[in-house]
Amino acid sequence: MPSPNWIGKEAVIRHQNDVPMRQLEDAPELSHGDDSGNLLVQGDKLHAL
Repeated sequence: MPSPNWIGKEAVIRHQNDVPMRQLEDAPELSHGDDSGNLLVQGDKLHAL
């Protein structure tokens, strides 16, 4: 089966291993309502870039 191929593809595949994992930080001052277990995550992806 054919797969997409482009110049620099291997570098892109290896790059995902260079980006460190980050833990979500809790901000109680931004919370609203009871603790129902549901989360709304909002933010930018600067750390992923």
